Amino acid sequence: MITYHAHYNFDTHNSWPLLLYFQIQSVVDFGYAVCDITTSLSVLVAGTELPDPVSAYLLDKLSNVEYRLASGVSEKLQIGALVGAFTVARAMLTPGK
Repeated sequence: MITYHAHYNFDTHNSWPLLLYFQIQSVVDFGYAVCDITTSLSVLVAGTELPDPVSAYLLDKLSNVEYRLASGVSEKLQIGALVGAFTVARAMLTPGK
């Protein structure tokens, strides 16, 4: 499980992009595997108060990435899939889109 600095107090509804930033920064700093990232992101998304369709979409995409990683698909391709999933989720949260 990837952890975050204890001194941050996040408003989970409005700051999940910031939480994602810290997730990615942990990968850069400590060299986590993409499978570890998807597991931690799944816990993060499940614990964040997102609208149900957005949460379901992200959890579905994260589980697909984990499945493909277990099947031997390139980690670089799966990182792209993660970025794409969160880009679509951001668009789902944007009013008027």
